[in-house]
Amino acid sequence: MALSLVIDHAQRRLRRDRLTLAAAGMELAGELDGATFHNTWIDPITYTLMLRPRPLFDDWYRQDTGEYAKLGLADFDLGTEWEERRDQSGKGPWLARASGPPTGLPAGGITTDTYTRNRGFWVAWFGYGAGEQRILLRCGWNDTADPGDGVALVFWSDGTAEILRDGSTQGYGRISGNRSGDIRSGQVYQLILLPMRGRELLVWSQFGNGFRHVFDGLDESDPTIIPAGKFWFDVPSGAAQVQIAPLRFPSEGYAHTVRTSWAEPPETDEESEATHLIAWPGFGTGEQEVTTSLVDWSEAPFVPDGVLSETRVRTDFSTTDPGYTPFLVGVQVTYAPQFENTADDEYSLTDLVTEAVLSVPEDPAGVAFDFTLHDPEGNFDERSWTSANRPFRATLGELTVFEGVVGGVSGIDAASEKARFGQWEVFDPFRVLAETRFRDLTPWDGRLLSDVIGEIAALSGVEAQTISESDFALPATEAWAVAAEVGDSAAEWLERLMDTFAPDWIYGFRPGAEGVEFFATKPEDLPTEPAITLKRTRTAPEDGVVRQWREEWLEPEANEVRVTGWDAAIRRPVEAVLRDADSANPATLPAERPENWLGATRRFGLVDPAITNQATADAVCAGLFAQKSRARRLAEFHTDALLAGDGRLLWRGDAVQIEGKGVYRIRSFGCRFVREEETLQWREAVYVAEQIGDEMEPS
Repeated sequence: MALSLVIDHAQRRLRRDRLTLAAAGMELAGELDGATFHNTWIDPITYTLMLRPRPLFDDWYRQDTGEYAKLGLADFDLGTEWEERRDQSGKGPWLARASGPPTGLPAGGITTDTYTRNRGFWVAWFGYGAGEQRILLRCGWNDTADPGDGVALVFWSDGTAEILRDGSTQGYGRISGNRSGDIRSGQVYQLILLPMRGRELLVWSQFGNGFRHVFDGLDESDPTIIPAGKFWFDVPSGAAQVQIAPLRFPSEGYAHTVRTSWAEPPETDEESEATHLIAWPGFGTGEQEVTTSLVDWSEAPFVPDGVLSETRVRTDFSTTDPGYTPFLVGVQVTYAPQFENTADDEYSLTDLVTEAVLSVPEDPAGVAFDFTLHDPEGNFDERSWTSANRPFRATLGELTVFEGVVGGVSGIDAASEKARFGQWEVFDPFRVLAETRFRDLTPWDGRLLSDVIGEIAALSGVEAQTISESDFALPATEAWAVAAEVGDSAAEWLERLMDTFAPDWIYGFRPGAEGVEFFATKPEDLPTEPAITLKRTRTAPEDGVVRQWREEWLEPEANEVRVTGWDAAIRRPVEAVLRDADSANPATLPAERPENWLGATRRFGLVDPAITNQATADAVCAGLFAQKSRARRLAEFHTDALLAGDGRLLWRGDAVQIEGKGVYRIRSFGCRFVREEETLQWREAVYVAEQIGDEMEPS
């Protein structure tokens, strides 16, 4: 099979970029610019959109039945010193005590009913006192009415709140807006205590402020922020007047995002591609859901007509259990990118090429095909020598070896005016990604990494993809942590995502069965069976042989890896560290040293704000540690261009066996096509490969 080169064939190109609309935080509050909303609320602490808690309705202060019911004496196990007062600050029962608790008796009580996990509560009380610093109220969730068990809160007269878990202080917040040390008395405190977003407890006060606490170590896929159990309270000293109710929510509600416009109008009858949400259910009972639809600025359904670009996203909330609400932080709606083939005016360069070189470095962005072209008849006009970005394809028989775009042509005049020599430089589809710039904010929070890298790679125009399946999802805590900004390069983001979240994968563009394809392969999916065996001495005409061989032992890049991210919810770094103590130990005897021994600590650090939680930091650290801490046995060898049994050119990631040496994985290679005839080919190649196993017996 001889090498054939053509230009100007039909090649798939990006005609219109993906259209993306993303809204988060206060952008979800379309009422700011005149949109309607119903039964929803954005809390002013985390800017999370949810169904509106019943205590925030006016009827909370006018009614005391059904969804507006509060707990009375009969709902608590309380001492005889407690009485029920009606309609004090708002409708319904208040639990009151005229003076301090009797000596030796509990200072409060516990509900008679048990509540399902992650159930929120309304707590209000009257702050008596003469201005002294003291505990006003304690409350929490457990079956013992003891702050040493479960989650508890302690509220002080200066507005300070202390959060405890199993008796250990977890953090502090403020509920009154007071200046530090400013003690208030004679006022009503009203609080919403709401477990939310998989790991947080929101404490919001009617003064318009509050705080959220983030609990560490929870299973965020099915978290128990607050365990199932009873709710308790106590007032350690003085008179008391308290109102308590489990939180309830409407069964449905809706809101709109603020006004926005598409970068260009979607085409007539075009359907949106996908909707992605950063959202959580209540993680209690029932089902909570957020659905979306597109509307125009008048809130009528958005109907693409090729002209209209003004739009909003309508978000609809629902729950089948009034004790829980869904939570929404961000929404993204997209229209798929559109592609079109270049004009099919194929022209063969095969007979004009005097030399060609294929370069495939370890960096997937550096793949290139360079060749020298001699045009003795002057068939090419001036434009042919100067125009760039033209489609290019190289094939061996029916199989594609390389496809890309012409990056540049430098022409050299020959003896006559027509005859020319030209140096042609061609790049693979990674160059297309490098020149593709995002024109919208494009978030990927919470999405599977394998889906995102496939989506970015597709912008090159290459349809075929082979990507390892992975259940690793990009972090999603605050919107937007993992997002391309306007003007960012698609190639830069692909490299960043792979280098950070999949550092030991091999990826790029390669020849496939039906042409060029994008591939991304995790280590466990890489082939271990050699595709070909190379001998040291040719014993048959068809044998592949190694002509030159040079080995190199590469020491580890690092034996300590430190990864640092940023959790915006708690406004502090997250960090993961792995260290190979045996590699770093200088006292190890030579005979006992591991292969990656350095006898000193060699560190590698990564700081990336896209790493927003501990689980992601741990996963990234583990991937980098596996890559950086191992020693490698590399070999550079000269041979002919290596073809698999089906005629496919072997590529990065493929395995080959070297007689007497072992099995090696190709890391990079270069191939010089010296002579290409139907019956005779001369292709000099140099490969760099890493040993992955001992020599295997022929099967």
